[in-house]
Amino acid sequence: MENIKEKIINREVIASTQERKTQLGYIFWYSVTGEVEITRQELREKFEEIGIDEAWLPNEIRPSDAFRRATKEIQRRKMPTSDPNKFLNFLVREVFSDNNSIQRNIVIEVVDQNGKRLQYNPNATVMTLDKKNNDFIIWSEPNNDKARELAKEAEERFKKYLNYYSAQQLRVMISKILASLAPTAVRPNGGVYFVPQNFATELKKLQLLCASLQSEGVAIPLQDTSENRNLVVDKLESELKELLDRCKNLEKTDGVQKAIYKDSIEQAKRLASTYKAYREQLSLEVDKLEDMLNELRFSAVRLTEKIIKN
Repeated sequence: MENIKEKIINREVIASTQERKTQLGYIFWYSVTGEVEITRQELREKFEEIGIDEAWLPNEIRPSDAFRRATKEIQRRKMPTSDPNKFLNFLVREVFSDNNSIQRNIVIEVVDQNGKRLQYNPNATVMTLDKKNNDFIIWSEPNNDKARELAKEAEERFKKYLNYYSAQQLRVMISKILASLAPTAVRPNGGVYFVPQNFATELKKLQLLCASLQSEGVAIPLQDTSENRNLVVDKLESELKELLDRCKNLEKTDGVQKAIYKDSIEQAKRLASTYKAYREQLSLEVDKLEDMLNELRFSAVRLTEKIIKN
């Protein structure tokens, strides 16, 4: 049976020297199915087989994250009762967290057909994670069988999620790998990206990783034409302008969390690296982009100074 490394050789994105000369890059998009289940060791083995650096592996799963994921998933809304005009909501609310434990309660709401709250019980069932030994502790009021049943379901999910990554964690992992391939969004809301030709091999590895996760990674060749070059320049300019506007607004705003400043600074660094890759590999030299990039660098420096002052 053909293994993944053989697929990289036999299904190489660029099949000939001629294609290398006429191809600008790829239009790429991906999706991760919600049903995918994989452990860290299984994911590490896939990385090794495909040839992806282990540095891109997600962080090890924290019990607190597994607890929050499991308890969030048991929420239920508008469950019928014996009264056709009344429904039950089983909601999960976090009431306490420190270095030793996390407490989340199943809250029961009685609502009418319009969602108006008629009754409220904030302590129907209490779920606690003892961080010292990862014990999942359940306390439930009498006569709240459904809430207790949901808590037991959360406990079973927790035991599983201690070892299995969520689809969202895998999406974040793939987006980080993609970010290293100098992508430029070709749609205003993202989701579809241009990746330059010189990242073809790494992009193929990312495609194979998506496929190995029973998910999708699609790369469509983009030919090297003046029209397509203009498309790339326009999209990169749009991304630069959007980030520059955001950074300038942050410069004028006080009381913003440092993480927001840092995220914009990191995005500025990424775009600077992307433009450098495009300039070298695609022979792009656009004065307007150069000016915007310099302005973005100065704005990032000012944001850094703002972080230090605060």
